[in-house]
Amino acid sequence: LNIEVEAHGVDALQLSRIRDCALLGPERRKHEVLEQAGVDEARFPCAIYGPAGIELGGDLPESIALSIVSQAHTVLHSLDSAGTG
Repeated sequence: LNIEVEAHGVDALQLSRIRDCALLGPERRKHEVLEQAGVDEARFPCAIYGPAGIELGGDLPESIALSIVSQAHTVLHSLDSAGTG
């Protein structure tokens, strides 16, 4: 996605009640999106992850999808990255 498009989405999320947000791409891209949106991550109303997903290893699309679904499952069940509450 275009950084400008994602920046508009992140900006809109500042007014939402969302608990977590994950952005695709490397960490530097997350910083570019936040900068474009004029967002201070420390003051954002929810956690912003970037890159999306939990480090499981693997570079195939299936591995990336599993990583993102695993992170979503962890957040939904309020677990930390070690899998404990």
